[in-house]
Amino acid sequence: MKATSNQLPPFASRILRLFGIVVIVSSLIDYLVLLIPFNILERQWQISVTNQLVDRGIIPLVGFAFLFTGFWIDRVSGAVFEKPKVWQLARLFALGLSSLLGLLFLLLVPLHLNNTRLASSQALRQINQESAQAETQIDNRVATEIGRERSRIDSLLSDRQRLDTAIKSGQVPEEQATLLQRFQSQPSAIGSYLQQQSKALKPRLQTSIRARKLQLEQQTKTNAIKNAVRIGLSSLLLAIAYIFFGWTGLRETLL
Repeated sequence: MKATSNQLPPFASRILRLFGIVVIVSSLIDYLVLLIPFNILERQWQISVTNQLVDRGIIPLVGFAFLFTGFWIDRVSGAVFEKPKVWQLARLFALGLSSLLGLLFLLLVPLHLNNTRLASSQALRQINQESAQAETQIDNRVATEIGRERSRIDSLLSDRQRLDTAIKSGQVPEEQATLLQRFQSQPSAIGSYLQQQSKALKPRLQTSIRARKLQLEQQTKTNAIKNAVRIGLSSLLLAIAYIFFGWTGLRETLL
């Protein structure tokens, strides 16, 4: 039992070092794949890549934790590496890589905040343009709706039997039935009715368009703030963790 206990720390350290290296290397490969296709000049590409990098940013840190836990076990147990220089270089490389990742995540903070601000401004401009375009088309929409209403009225009035059947079966509301009966006796009233409908329909459409515009603006601003805060803070925390881990290790190694 005592021999097994003495052999356990080196075996555990090898497993931890191997697992840490696999996690770190696979994460770096994943990061490289995220860059394909490489469209660094496109703002949406930058935002998408930044989101994915930050969301997966904790994975290499876990790999570093396993790797250096293995190194710590070797140091505590007094074990000697089979190839000390190789593992010393691996340790220095991991610490340098951690520092570089920390710098990367630190630079991503202002970059992402600026990209999110510009993307939100662009989306708001597009919403305003679409809303303005919709308001310019209100007259056409009103004319179309009034034309349909006129066609429906003419269709019902042209067939007295069909109109009576629709009224008796409840297909036509009582208020509309009264109007249709009035139109039968006074066809000239149709024009006045449609004119009133046209005047009432236009403000309703304008209100609907402006309410929709306000809703989209609020949704765009909220999403931009949430994304900026989540990714910005996460990236900053990752930067602090990587830089602290890397520089602390390099200082202890070099001093």
